[in-house]
Amino acid sequence: MRAARLSFLLVLFALVGVTLAGDQPKSDTKGESPAETKKKEAAATEKKKEGAATETKKDGAATDKKDDTQGDKGTKTDAKKPAKGAMFEALMEDKSTVQVTLLEEKLTVVTKYGKLEVPASDLREIEFSPRPFADVKKRVKEGITKLGSDVFADREAGSKALLALGVAAYPALQEAARSEDLETKKRALALMKQLEEKYTANDLARSPDDRVRTTKFTIVGEIQVSSFKVTTRYFGEKSLKLSHVRSMRTLGPGRTMTVAVDSSRYGTSAAVWMETNVVVRARARLVIKATGEIDMYPIAGSAGTYKATPEGGQWAGVFRGAGTTTPGKLIGKIGKNGTEFAIGKDYKGNPSAAGVLFLRITPTTFNVNPRGEYKATIIAD
Repeated sequence: MRAARLSFLLVLFALVGVTLAGDQPKSDTKGESPAETKKKEAAATEKKKEGAATETKKDGAATDKKDDTQGDKGTKTDAKKPAKGAMFEALMEDKSTVQVTLLEEKLTVVTKYGKLEVPASDLREIEFSPRPFADVKKRVKEGITKLGSDVFADREAGSKALLALGVAAYPALQEAARSEDLETKKRALALMKQLEEKYTANDLARSPDDRVRTTKFTIVGEIQVSSFKVTTRYFGEKSLKLSHVRSMRTLGPGRTMTVAVDSSRYGTSAAVWMETNVVVRARARLVIKATGEIDMYPIAGSAGTYKATPEGGQWAGVFRGAGTTTPGKLIGKIGKNGTEFAIGKDYKGNPSAAGVLFLRITPTTFNVNPRGEYKATIIAD
């Protein structure tokens, strides 16, 4: 009996063990411990997550590509729109004017103190130095050096080169005329005389440097490019060579420019007029406000006695005038051959003439160069 019970229990335990074994999770590798199995399952789960992330990234890239394609199609109309830029009036070397839209985003100017990058949106006016050749400053320097050469052929070549450079060589020749080297001085003076016979005083007075006026200050230096990318109303996008341009000014009502009228240059009997590069339109508003004080007879013992303001001096000694006989008065004309008119300290009008505005100071009969300058702020519509 006992033997039968024992056999029954053994069979029962065997059945329970089989059932428990069947409930355990299956393992890919036989003989693995539970810890190893758990580690392997975690790795499989992580791999599955990485796979899902990759699929999501692919889907996102495909979506972005689709969006980009749609964006390109959507911006085709925008690409046809004319490029936006600041409007300028360019005064050409032949004194004609043309309206252009500047497409450059910035302007690089090399100065004595380093390079400056000026956003095009900050530009108000540019006065270009004469540049008949791209390397004009280098050629001028080489020509001046040759003037003092020991070799006659070099001196002749230097003179010929400087004469060909025209007004661009004049400031350097003025310096060379003060040289202690007699040959350099003699040739420089001879070349200056030839240039003075060929060009006007206003042309010879042009600066050897580019002057860039911004909303904050004026930069003196050298613009690094030889041309600007512009667009015009009738001719479309063009390349504007800087060697063909004298100046550029922003367009728009109330354009403002301030100039200094040096009395020692523009207040003498030589009748030299200052070319402002301001282009006046016929019957458009023109406002000029002038300040400052000059000494018309700055000679020892009399300095300070004959002072004048833009309205003129209150004493005798008249040479000539325009609308008034007061020496020292600021006067102007529109166009090289325009009619002179009085400006004084405050001028407002709508002149019928059109062209470049010139300024000058009425001189005296003293035959002495005055000293000082007037500041004239010009507003032209």
